[in-house]
Amino acid sequence: MTHSKRLNKRALLMVLLGVGTFASTTLWSEESVRLVSRSTCCPSKMVFVVTGDKGPGPREIHLEARVDKLVKFSLYKKRTLIIEGELRHGGDIIILSDVLRGEWEHVFWAYGYAFSPSGRFLAYRSHYPRLGTLRKSIVLAYDLEKSPEGNMENIVPDKRFRRSIGTPIFPEENAFSRSLILDAEHPDVFVSKFTWSADDRLVAFMHVRRDDAGKHLGRMGVVVVEPFPEHGHPVIWRREINFKDHLLPGAPGSSLGGSGNGWAGIDTLHWEGHSLIATPDTVHAGELPTQIPLGIIGPVPSAMEQ
Repeated sequence: MTHSKRLNKRALLMVLLGVGTFASTTLWSEESVRLVSRSTCCPSKMVFVVTGDKGPGPREIHLEARVDKLVKFSLYKKRTLIIEGELRHGGDIIILSDVLRGEWEHVFWAYGYAFSPSGRFLAYRSHYPRLGTLRKSIVLAYDLEKSPEGNMENIVPDKRFRRSIGTPIFPEENAFSRSLILDAEHPDVFVSKFTWSADDRLVAFMHVRRDDAGKHLGRMGVVVVEPFPEHGHPVIWRREINFKDHLLPGAPGSSLGGSGNGWAGIDTLHWEGHSLIATPDTVHAGELPTQIPLGIIGPVPSAMEQ
């Protein structure tokens, strides 16, 4: 078996071009990828065997990363190995590796993320140190059809958080300035998972925005973003939601929070056609419907789309 040279001393990634016999043990298999070895964290040493329909043959990929719990791995278009896991002290880790070229692309640390249905786009909340003074996040989108450098074209980086790369899509201040620099007075608190529309065009989530003084939380809202419009900056739609308007008959609303602002814990958001549906968590059982239609938030579909 011949070894390719280490592509990046700091990347801790080594690709072995396979011409011999690979390990027979399979711990986990997904699509054309087999996990054949893994040690405990941290860091966790993992060995994957990737078999594609292009290139010189199977590749054995050795990786060291701070993956405490391995959640999933997959191939995007049989050329990008995607490894998804959890960090030991909270947060997510997503690793991208270009299998065909044998290049380690990027390691993301995040507080919540979602891939679009096709797998091309990644939306995620930026990670921050647990013991840091700036415990804030912004939302970014990453295009797997572009290189890390291509994803940062005309983007102002935040040198304090080098793992955060991509197009800033929320809050508006970051999206419109195309800047990843966090504002110490950043007023948004994110309170739901991300959900993509079936056509990869839109991503939605729920949030609470602080008041101007930053002392109190205001009403919940739904945010829908088109991260990659044909021209210009990301397009953002926002709508406030008061879940008191959706209480079941006779329900007192005692499970709702927000000092009268009608907050509700949301388990999931999902799309039905062009409309969004919210599913409250079990805390609100008996007071809110199991599914709450939120209607169309975002671009109004054309007559042909309807």
